[in-house]
Amino acid sequence: MGLTMFSPLRQRNFGKLFIAQLFSDLGNWLDFIALNTLVVYAWGLGPEAVAALVITLGLPWVVIGPLASVWTDRAPKRLVMILSDLMRFIIVLTLFWAPNLYILLPLVFLKGACGAVFDPARQSAIRMIVPTEMLAQAVSLSQLSVQSTKILAPTLGGALVSMIGPRSTFLIEAVLFLLSAFILWMLPDLKSDVSSNESVEMKGGFWKQLREGWAYVVTNRMLLIGTLSIMFALSINFMYDGLFPLWTKQMDFSEQVFGMMISAIGFGSVLGAVLFGQFTIWQKGPLMMMSFGAIAAGSQVLLMGLGGQGFLSLELYSWFIVFLLMGISASALFVPFGYIIQTETPQRMMGRVSATANAIQNGAMLLSPSIGAFLVKVIGLGFVFSGSGICLALFGMVVLMIAFRLHKRKSDMDDSHIAEKDSAV
Repeated sequence: MGLTMFSPLRQRNFGKLFIAQLFSDLGNWLDFIALNTLVVYAWGLGPEAVAALVITLGLPWVVIGPLASVWTDRAPKRLVMILSDLMRFIIVLTLFWAPNLYILLPLVFLKGACGAVFDPARQSAIRMIVPTEMLAQAVSLSQLSVQSTKILAPTLGGALVSMIGPRSTFLIEAVLFLLSAFILWMLPDLKSDVSSNESVEMKGGFWKQLREGWAYVVTNRMLLIGTLSIMFALSINFMYDGLFPLWTKQMDFSEQVFGMMISAIGFGSVLGAVLFGQFTIWQKGPLMMMSFGAIAAGSQVLLMGLGGQGFLSLELYSWFIVFLLMGISASALFVPFGYIIQTETPQRMMGRVSATANAIQNGAMLLSPSIGAFLVKVIGLGFVFSGSGICLALFGMVVLMIAFRLHKRKSDMDDSHIAEKDSAV
């Protein structure tokens, strides 16, 4: 019987981990609307406060994640995840009583720090629980949780804010983290099973082990190219991502259409995660799939730029198809990259390598929006989208050529090994 996307769920421990991740991911995004509502409507603060909130949401993943990853690699993974959930339970409860922005931002930072610790431990747990032949499906399921909750949680959070207010929404969020911790408690300890040689390598100072994680990413070609691809793609993405409302306004689309288009991207990313989980032929060349995703996404952003400049006129339903394909293209980047992390990283370094990847991704989120806003003033909105699309597509082509060379070299090495075995026989 062939493997399907949901085959890893037959593994009892992975099923528990997946459900716990769903609750945790819901908690991560449920308060997004509540936080913004509190800052803008309840306290009457302006764009500076909103910008400070966005930076505070991303900063822990850049700073705390890599530092804590050394401890994550050493500690039992179940314990790390449970403690992260319980800490977020307490922090989110405290958000209920936050009187002003100066108290809110440190609490949001602490909550993000716990999430930055939880995610590398979860990545390590997947590697420890799931058989190698099911890793592609497990990564797709994990990405499905991330992408679907990005759509559902803010929508649910918005509904809760309208019904019970922003502060009461934090109480619901706290319960989600508590449920996640309870399910994780039913897992085994998930202690790292390393060889004696690896055990010796794990000894040493904190900074030495931290450098080992970064050094491994830099010296492993697949990881380095995959990480650089994600970094470049997200840098381009976050450059134009915050400009979507301006683009829809320039195209004379209503606020409702803007919301529906964002939902189309989210639905496309969920659909992409399902497709790449069900049809895993891409795992023979994950970098190639990432390059195709970058080329496709760049082409779609270029279409948006041409539309914004008045060179392209499409019906509304056609734009929905463009945004749907954009979401699928995003999954073509993220799912194979998650697979590369799982297959190219030794178990003893999983926390450090995945935390490094998270830091790079969120670092792009912090810098790129400001660059995009500056470029809009200099060259105009349409040119920002067109230029971003062209750069992303060209970068995808470069990665495709590199990936093809790596794949050919690997095939040649495999053929030579087979020939050596045949001659030995």
